[in-house]
Amino acid sequence: MIKLPSYELILPSTQETIRYRPYTVREEKILVLAMQSNDDEEIKRAMGDIVKSCTFDKVDVNENPMFDVQYVFLKLRCKSVGEVSEVILTCATCEDTHRHFINLDTINVVFKADTKNILDFGDFKIEMKYPNLSNLSLIKSDNDVDSIFKMIVSCVKKIYSDEEMVENTKDTQQSIQEMLEMMVPEQFMQVQNFFNNVPALVHTINFTCEKCSTPNQIDVTGIYNFFL
Repeated sequence: MIKLPSYELILPSTQETIRYRPYTVREEKILVLAMQSNDDEEIKRAMGDIVKSCTFDKVDVNENPMFDVQYVFLKLRCKSVGEVSEVILTCATCEDTHRHFINLDTINVVFKADTKNILDFGDFKIEMKYPNLSNLSLIKSDNDVDSIFKMIVSCVKKIYSDEEMVENTKDTQQSIQEMLEMMVPEQFMQVQNFFNNVPALVHTINFTCEKCSTPNQIDVTGIYNFFL
């Protein structure tokens, strides 16, 4: 029997040290087939299954924030395939394309300083959680307002004041949705800002265009832009 090596990483959301192993050729085949389907949900599902298996069930896409899953998958790719990945960059001025190689092992999850999971509205507060794959899967399309709102509701842990508290359960989701809908736009902006500031994989690349000599700075974000 082939004995796979194991390594350690620090989970971004909790700073917990966990063990992981490289993914196998069989698991890579499942991912490739998912990618060939061009189905975003299928790709996420395959990636999630691989992450769960390779972390010995420590990371679950239905529990851990999506940025945890993406970070772990990046580490798996480094140990399974290699640390270097090629990306194609486009000059902002002349649109000429440039090949650039990234050391994936240097990429980390960026937490913005103003990110808060407890939103204070004075007479009440909302405790939020970072979206996981289950939450994000509720979104049918970027233009589907109803499904986006369902995703937002699913990321509310509880709404509370000095007098009462409503925790997010199957029985209270409708009540929570109604509470959010009763907000004025200025209040709801705080909720939107929470999602705008969700931690993410980010790698900043600086390059000078060989064609027009323009300096460029590009933030490469999201797991697909690195190697999928």
